[in-house]
Amino acid sequence: MTYYNTTHVSGLRLVEYQLAADHQEDRVLEFARLFPNLKYHAEDIGRYVLPNAPRQSWGRALTNLEQAGLLEKLDEQELSSWNRPCHLYRLARREPEQQSMFT
Repeated sequence: MTYYNTTHVSGLRLVEYQLAADHQEDRVLEFARLFPNLKYHAEDIGRYVLPNAPRQSWGRALTNLEQAGLLEKLDEQELSSWNRPCHLYRLARREPEQQSMFT
């Protein structure tokens, strides 16, 4: 998946960050596949899936997986611990490979 190099690191550190980002998205997708009907927001991912990852990583993983067609961003929202509305996500009803079979 994607690591956004906004701090302009290079070399081995950049490779390390890219690998960590890939593993985070893999873990989020695995969680979504284990609980395909569960609805969750970024803070849930931070609490249950990526407890040691920075807050920005939770949203990045959800956004990247949604853009890849693997997660679905719902119109539903819940209040976060900051008392702000957060969109809920769930596993996409059909993953991209399956979508092409039906079009």
